[in-house]
Amino acid sequence: MKRSKLPVSDSALRRRARVDYQMTVQNLEEGMCVNRQTPEATGERDRTSREEFRLQGMAEEIHVHACSHSTGEYSSDSIRDSAVKGDVHSVSVGSTYCNYYDMTESDESQKEMSETEETESLRHRLSNWALTYGVSHIALTALLAILCFYHPELPKDARTILRTKTNYSVKEMCSGLYHYFGIVAALQKTLYKWKSTLANGTCLRLQVNIDGLPLFKSSKMQLWPILGLLVTVPMKEPVVIGLFSGIKKPNSVTFLEDFVTELADLEKGFDFEEKRFTLTLDSVICDTPARSFVKSTKSFNGYHGCDKCTQNGVYINNRMTYPLVNCVNRTDESFSIRADEEHHQGPHPFTGVNIGMVSQFPLDYMHLVCLGVVRRLINLWLKGPLCVRLPSRLVDRISDSLLSFRAHIPDEFARKPRSLKEVDRWKATEFRQFLLYTGTVVLRDTLNPEVYSNFLLLSTAIAILVLNCRRVTTIMQAAF
Repeated sequence: MKRSKLPVSDSALRRRARVDYQMTVQNLEEGMCVNRQTPEATGERDRTSREEFRLQGMAEEIHVHACSHSTGEYSSDSIRDSAVKGDVHSVSVGSTYCNYYDMTESDESQKEMSETEETESLRHRLSNWALTYGVSHIALTALLAILCFYHPELPKDARTILRTKTNYSVKEMCSGLYHYFGIVAALQKTLYKWKSTLANGTCLRLQVNIDGLPLFKSSKMQLWPILGLLVTVPMKEPVVIGLFSGIKKPNSVTFLEDFVTELADLEKGFDFEEKRFTLTLDSVICDTPARSFVKSTKSFNGYHGCDKCTQNGVYINNRMTYPLVNCVNRTDESFSIRADEEHHQGPHPFTGVNIGMVSQFPLDYMHLVCLGVVRRLINLWLKGPLCVRLPSRLVDRISDSLLSFRAHIPDEFARKPRSLKEVDRWKATEFRQFLLYTGTVVLRDTLNPEVYSNFLLLSTAIAILVLNCRRVTTIMQAAF
């Protein structure tokens, strides 16, 4: 038997309308006023406006529910009576509704402006912090991933907050491509890090390295970077100032044109973080072929290829030699006026810059001594003529002694000693270690006394030169 529906009373309708209204207002407040803090000065005004809106919503909800559950019609008077029975006061409908939303929109706009300013301030502080302490992109991205949970408006990638350039001006040069980063732009992170220790008016000294390197064994493609390092502050890793890529060597004047132009401007002074600095070129570090390329001079195997003296070379045993030791030395002045025309191949790219083309182009210790003389000596002892070649028994003894040192080599050394059987794969640091530290010990009872004395002279001379360089570096680092 089908049960008939019981009639719904007016009081039940009002109760349902009141519950539905309370749920609607609660959802509305949670959606519009989440994380909102109302100032104390405007707290009473917001509470009054919210109460007026509640009365209006109650009247409208009672009317809607009454119409949907009953066939009777309710007048505005009955709605006000119902509202009074529900312990509320009648209010003006239209004006209150509009006033509340006008005030809400104004507060929301002020809130959005405040949040935008706070976000920009936080982004700026994070960017300065990352640049000051040299934070890597990986570490900064990981930090942003954590902060985004509490500040969703922050970017998720370090490149966005640091405003890293993604479009670079690459121009064609000498059948290749070239991009110039800039001296100040490349050194910006270092200057941010040490700006508090650098006094106003400090002269920064820049050390530059220029060299070419092949990219692939099966291709002629090569890179020619311009690397810079400040010697005024304890800077450990060089930065890239310019980069050329091509299948052949670029023209030196064209290659260094942007670099020399900016360097000439920086010598006059530049502003950085409300401080005034000047920048000068301390030295240009190159190997022998790259040095002749940068200076536009004859190569090291030419008759007039010596960088330090004016003597003519002598061709002996398929190689160019300079046997004299008392010739006239080259000077910065003689180079500027091109006193020895045979030594020059054209104008050098450093015209207009304050630099000594002889005194500020030092000899390359790594290639000349470590990978040059020391490697050649060891190869003579292992594979040279019989009059100087060591027997295999002595070679094994030297190798065993070197391997026994592995457990006692301090961590300051980049590599552990290896056997002489692997000398073809030794790096420059291993030849330096052999020359300055281990070689004088393992060769003492194996080499001829006259040959061993010659090796000691080389080791002592290089140790004195290296010690002086380290002493200057230590004094500079102690100042910071």
